[in-house]
Amino acid sequence: MGFVDDKEASASQDFLATSPPPQRQIPDRSNVNGTNEEHDVICAVSESGNGKVVGVTTIDMSLGKATIGRVVIDDGYKTLVETIWRMQHRPQTFVLLKKILAFDKENWRENLGMALLDKYAEKGDKLALKTSLEGNYYATCSWSAAMSYVDLTSRLRFLRETLHVVYSEPADVMGLDRAAVSSLELLQTSRGARAGPTTLFGILNQTMTPQGRRLLRTTILQPSTSKELLTKRWNTVHELTSSQDFFNDVRASLQKLQRIDVEQIMGQMTKASRNPRKPIHPDVTSFHGFTRIIFATHDELYGAERDLNHILMIKAYLKGVKSLHETLDAAGCKSWFCERAKRKSGPRYTTPVLNQIRKGIYEDASFSNRPVDIKNNRLWAVKSAPDNCNLRLARNSYKFRTNEMKRYHERVCAHFEKMIGCKPDLVLGTDNNYRFKFQWSDIEKETRRCVDKYGLIRRLARIKVIHAERKNKQFFFQTKDLVKRSNDVQYWADEATQQSDQKVVDIKMALLKHFSFIRAIAEAVADLDILCSFAHLSTTQNYVRPIFSRTLTLQNARHPVVEMRKKNYVGNEVLFGDQGLRFMVVTGSNMSGKSTYIKSVALIQILAQMGCFVPASSASLPVCDRVFTRLSTEDKPNDNLGTFMVELQEMAAILKLSTEKSLVVIDELGRGTSTNEGKAIAFLASKELVRKHPRVLFATHYTDMGEALSVDFPDHILSVHLEAQTDTVNGTTPRISLSHKLANGPVRDQDYGINLARRHLPQTVIKNAQKISDWLEARNPTTKKAPMTRADKLRQMEGAFASAIRQVFRTKMDKDALKKFVLGLRKELTYTIVHAKDDEGCGKTRSDADIPVRPVLPVLEKMPQEERDKWTHKRKVAEKRINLEWNRSIERQSEHYQQQKRRRSQSRVNQKRKAGEEGPVDDGQDVRVTKKRRVGEGEAQVVNDNMTENQTEEQHEKENEIVVP
Repeated sequence: MGFVDDKEASASQDFLATSPPPQRQIPDRSNVNGTNEEHDVICAVSESGNGKVVGVTTIDMSLGKATIGRVVIDDGYKTLVETIWRMQHRPQTFVLLKKILAFDKENWRENLGMALLDKYAEKGDKLALKTSLEGNYYATCSWSAAMSYVDLTSRLRFLRETLHVVYSEPADVMGLDRAAVSSLELLQTSRGARAGPTTLFGILNQTMTPQGRRLLRTTILQPSTSKELLTKRWNTVHELTSSQDFFNDVRASLQKLQRIDVEQIMGQMTKASRNPRKPIHPDVTSFHGFTRIIFATHDELYGAERDLNHILMIKAYLKGVKSLHETLDAAGCKSWFCERAKRKSGPRYTTPVLNQIRKGIYEDASFSNRPVDIKNNRLWAVKSAPDNCNLRLARNSYKFRTNEMKRYHERVCAHFEKMIGCKPDLVLGTDNNYRFKFQWSDIEKETRRCVDKYGLIRRLARIKVIHAERKNKQFFFQTKDLVKRSNDVQYWADEATQQSDQKVVDIKMALLKHFSFIRAIAEAVADLDILCSFAHLSTTQNYVRPIFSRTLTLQNARHPVVEMRKKNYVGNEVLFGDQGLRFMVVTGSNMSGKSTYIKSVALIQILAQMGCFVPASSASLPVCDRVFTRLSTEDKPNDNLGTFMVELQEMAAILKLSTEKSLVVIDELGRGTSTNEGKAIAFLASKELVRKHPRVLFATHYTDMGEALSVDFPDHILSVHLEAQTDTVNGTTPRISLSHKLANGPVRDQDYGINLARRHLPQTVIKNAQKISDWLEARNPTTKKAPMTRADKLRQMEGAFASAIRQVFRTKMDKDALKKFVLGLRKELTYTIVHAKDDEGCGKTRSDADIPVRPVLPVLEKMPQEERDKWTHKRKVAEKRINLEWNRSIERQSEHYQQQKRRRSQSRVNQKRKAGEEGPVDDGQDVRVTKKRRVGEGEAQVVNDNMTENQTEEQHEKENEIVVP
């Protein structure tokens, strides 16, 4: 078995693992809430002999989750690559079978996979998984290889029956390749931006839980094709949008979950070290110098601390789940997902887990990210059993020594205030040793009088000091009595911690048996969370619930992302038939909205199959098996591919893989090459798509494309354009008004490009461009349309009208939408009947036709000096304005950076003051940290400690309220 990292995969064709590879180090990157954007994912691939069937297994080490799947290869591994790319978290390590050797073959066995399934899979999932994997040889082998790799390389292992294993069947998922995800800007924009309402994920991401956010990303990349599932989601969104009070209550309950990533917490708790911790004997100590004692530490001590915080986070999460259950129960919800969330959040699932936690953890203990709170949790959160005398003794002793330390600090403060007029603070250093701290400005004068002939400070206000040092504006020192008391406090803190650790391990092992309950709760909450996000967007943006239909009919369809940024968005109608009118040719001037229009249809289809409402006034949609796009103009220099080659590759995939249930969106195919070649490629590719019968939206500047396709496919082509009104200013200058409204037929204005350029280019350039355009059109007589008689026009309109009427009767539009559409058809037919007439040249024979004459190249005008000076002045003004805006932007960025820097600095100061940690106090300005300097060392003696050990318990508790952290 070859163990191949993704960075070395290309160079490891002959690499064979003849011995177990070194153990992989899996760092803990999680924060206090358990959330972690980086995941350690392992992927194993097992291929059949003919390369047609591939088994794929991924193991997310961070979440403790494994996914087993089977992929059928029919397009040169493209499906496999897209399947891996669309996973929730992309793999960092791949396990591949390169050559069959004895060692390799032993780890790629079906029976070994079944044995590992029995060992690691959760108990309630084993039967279903065995049924799914029965006869699925390659998927089982990939699972065996992945788990063998984890056992051989990782320093961590999964505990028995704790791994969440899922068998994924991709039959009910819409296909989306990387080109579609990128060009439709589902997850990030073309410029790489992800934040804000600039992508589909950005406008939908109103989730309140980390697992909901992950599920939303997966749902966007893998929309469902199951009508049953989509109906359940639509019903839930409808229920949430029907009652604002119910929606607000559910969102408030989800907010009480505190964004705790319970899935990742379970993934971290199911992993155990290969070298379990051995008990630390309290007598095993090491000495440094004469007074400082440091106890032996292990990585497992940090693990116990982390597990305790995770247990407290699970407890807080389940309390929020109980609130969610009460909300759903009180509302009397009826939709399937709400009922499921109510059932999974009920006492049957939460009570066993909470009871197990309550047996060992105090009720008032809560998780925190503050070091002081974490330390206090390790000392006080775990209940002391009646038979555990050592824990009670250690806690009482710690409490007693801490109070003793406080009283000693009070006496030292009284002494210094009497001698020099200021008091030191007692701080706990990073080495868990207490120290006294003065501000250097308060003690500088006194230290000058206490320096001996060696330049060392051995006394301060008649007290002998040791370990004295200055750090920037602060002065730290210790006394012998302080060191002794500090060691006593630390000793009993370690003793109490050691006693608590074993109890934490016992609680953790008991909770592992209930992880299936917690995982079921998390899945139900994640589903409800994304549906609440859908309901939020549907309510705020006036979305409508779609219905299933054999035709694709949209009224007032809008682009979901663009309408968030643009006011007064103009919606348009979309009509695709069942048998005919499945190829729409969209023309129009630049900036008229062609690309936005065709993208909006694809995004509405994806939204509907995610289970969300769609931005339209009415919508009936068929179930689409795949969405293809050919939109972007990017090249791939790393693959040595230009823009035109990328166009051809994407178009070849569309022609090969599209079906009758596919939706194809193409924008300006053929613009990467010459005009004639691009038009020929676009025309022939379009004819092939019409024969394959998918639904196609084809935006192009080739205005005669629809007419040319209608010759061979009169009942399949629908030509539309985005309106643009052209008028004149001052009687001569054309002006274009873009209404972004859809109209039938191809665009009529052939000079819209030149008219748009009048705003930006000199008049001389525009006049010369018009002459060249007329000359090029005169050189190519075939570009002129063939003249048509009035009868031909009426017959063409009659056929199109009859085809449209037939498709309308197959739709499920409501009465208002149907009436509006039929009236529009009647208006178009009436206009054609009234205004149709014979074109110029009709009835002429070929001998009478004009013989094309090669036109003469026109004489171009030179730009007058006055106009040249005018545009030079405009250019300078524009450059000055751009430079001014650039400088202002740099100043704003610099000011913002300085504000953030001051804010972070002040935040660090506040945290240090609040936690009592030592360190330089920063006043917001940059402070240069000087090298530490040992000032003096010696013995010190203060007032004798006359405290007796006969104080009452009430006094201990009262004094413990102000324990120095």
